[in-house]
Amino acid sequence: MRDYSCAHSYMHARGLEYPRGHVHENQMAVANQLVRENNQAKNHTYTWTYDNAGNILARTEYAYTTGTLGTAADTVGYTYGNTNWGDLLNAYDGQTISYDTIGNPTDDGT
Repeated sequence: MRDYSCAHSYMHARGLEYPRGHVHENQMAVANQLVRENNQAKNHTYTWTYDNAGNILARTEYAYTTGTLGTAADTVGYTYGNTNWGDLLNAYDGQTISYDTIGNPTDDGT
């Protein structure tokens, strides 16, 4: 396994190359948020978008590439809507999440 990394002023990448040639690379934004994962073993590339508070808004899946992304195969949305608790996840991939009065999840919509 070969470990490598590189950095820029706005993003850094870290990757692993496994003995059978599979490459797994993560790209992180300066805020230490995962923005892209190139996962050769799963044959997918994933990207994440965030709001200004650092909450994940979406994870999008593409066919594996280390270059320019093609057409999205799937997008999973994350929804936040509690005015008193800004990072409380209200829905994941269209499934509503319910909580009790102290913030413990009671139903994940599945």
